[in-house]
Amino acid sequence: MNEDTIPTEKLKITFSKPGVLSYETTADNKFIFKSLVKDNFETIVYVDLGIKKKSFKVEVVCREEPTDGKINGYEFVDMGLPSGTKWANRNVGATSRTDIGEYFAFAETKSKDVYLWLTYMDGDFEGAKSCFTEKDWLYEYSDTKALPLGLDAANANMGGSWYVPTVDEWKELIQYCTEKETKVNGVEGILLTSMINGNTLFFPASGQAQGADIFYPSHTFCMTASMKDDDEYYLFARNTSTGKLDFQTTTVRYIGSPVRGVSK
Repeated sequence: MNEDTIPTEKLKITFSKPGVLSYETTADNKFIFKSLVKDNFETIVYVDLGIKKKSFKVEVVCREEPTDGKINGYEFVDMGLPSGTKWANRNVGATSRTDIGEYFAFAETKSKDVYLWLTYMDGDFEGAKSCFTEKDWLYEYSDTKALPLGLDAANANMGGSWYVPTVDEWKELIQYCTEKETKVNGVEGILLTSMINGNTLFFPASGQAQGADIFYPSHTFCMTASMKDDDEYYLFARNTSTGKLDFQTTTVRYIGSPVRGVSK
C-alpha cells in the first residue's frame, strides 16, 4: 500500500475487538490495524502500514454491546478466564450494557415494586427468624455455595446454562481484570478490562432496592450466589473502607440487587 491510497478525510472506526479496530473508507476499502483507543470520542489513531506510520483524526464509534457470541439468545463476553466462565454483557433484564436492568431479592426470580421481609418469598416470611426454616425456599440448600436453578434469577430469566455467579467466580473475574470508574454513554459505573485478552465488561451504578426506593444510586452493586449467613448474602461492590472491589459488603436477603449472569 502506498501513501497515495491512504484516505485523508475523517474515517469512521468500529471496534471488532478491544485493541483491534477495523475501519472503512468512503470507497469501501477495509484496513485492519492495532491501536489503543481510550474512549468513544474523537481521538488520534496510529496506523501501522508496515512501511511508515500515518496518523488520522477519526470518529471513534465503539460497538455499544461488546460480545463474543450468544448463549441461549443472550450475548456473552469471553474474558479469557482460566475457568472458562463466560459473562453476560449486561445485567438481567437490561436492554443494553449501560442499563441497570431488574432488581432481585436473594433467591427470587422476579422483580417487584416493594422489597421488604413482608414481601420476601411471596410474603410467607416472618423476617430473619424464618431463614432456613420450613418456610424458607432455601431450607434444603443451606450447605450449598450456588443457588438451586429454581431460585436463580439469571437462569429463570435467561434460561439455558446461565446462572448467578458465586463469590469465587467474581473473585476470578476481579483477579484477572483491571478496573476503572468511568462513564459509558454518559452512564457512571465500573469498567473491568481483562488482563488476558483485553475484553471488557461494564457494570453501571445501580444502588439497591429497599422498600419502594433505590438507595446509594451512585454505587455499583451486583448479586453473588454466595451467602454470608442465614439472612445475608455477599455483593460485588466497592469496599468503602479500602476503596477496592471485593466481597466484604453484604446485604439482607430481601433487599434487591442487579444480577449479572454467567455460563460455562
